[in-house]
Amino acid sequence: MLGDIKGNLDAVTDLQKKNGNSEEYLAKNPITQINSHAIDQLHPLQEHVSYPKWIAFDLDDTLHDFKHASQTAINHVFKLIQYDNPNIQTNELQSAYQKICKSLVTPFVDGRQSHEYRMERFSLLLDTLHLSKDPLASYIDGYEYSFNQAITPYEGAIELLSALNNKTQIAVISEGPHDAQERTLDTAKMKPYVKALITSNRERVSKKDGLFQRFMEQENLKPEDLLVIGDSLESDILPSNKLGIKSILFDPNRKHQNGAPQIRAEHLSQILSVIEKIVDFDK
Repeated sequence: MLGDIKGNLDAVTDLQKKNGNSEEYLAKNPITQINSHAIDQLHPLQEHVSYPKWIAFDLDDTLHDFKHASQTAINHVFKLIQYDNPNIQTNELQSAYQKICKSLVTPFVDGRQSHEYRMERFSLLLDTLHLSKDPLASYIDGYEYSFNQAITPYEGAIELLSALNNKTQIAVISEGPHDAQERTLDTAKMKPYVKALITSNRERVSKKDGLFQRFMEQENLKPEDLLVIGDSLESDILPSNKLGIKSILFDPNRKHQNGAPQIRAEHLSQILSVIEKIVDFDK
């Protein structure tokens, strides 16, 4: 069993190096998927494991429930708008806002602060629905207050960071406004465990275009010195694997059970065991 799984891990690494991790290639050439359930069938953990120098987490929807916090804040703003404009229906607001967000999809590489992005979106929303922009500042304040109140670390996140804090250095590598990610780490009580916060916003480059490489250069790291954990195959796993960095796909909703090969965990409580057994393969 151990030989089979190690062989699959080596095959994944060789394939990714050879073919650049293109999604098209991976879809046409699937390899047996390795996930936490398979890894848990290996031998017991060794007492002394050589961890990589750094473990880098994505933040949004990896360590905390960003979708929940964001939707809670948006719903709060919609209620404020409807209080000022009683004739506006919720579905009108939702439809217009979704279209605006799709038109403004961005990895946040232009250096603006979070309130500037929100001002742009809500200003466009009010313009689209022909509503007064006089209360715009109060809507943005309402969003930020509601978002911060709704920030919820995923179950097991603090425990995982605490356990890793004594074994390696922890980074958060995120595509988002730097100021907002700093507040999230602080509000979620994760900041004491995170030695480095690297954002596309501050570095002016997305994950796909070199954010992981930028961090490696800053810390003078080799690929084997870093392990990446994130929820996005496209933004976290493929770009890091292309550099030869091992990664774990956090997949709580089991969206990626088929297709591209990956080491996968469905709950943060599984991550520590998966990490230790991955690094054990290298001995």
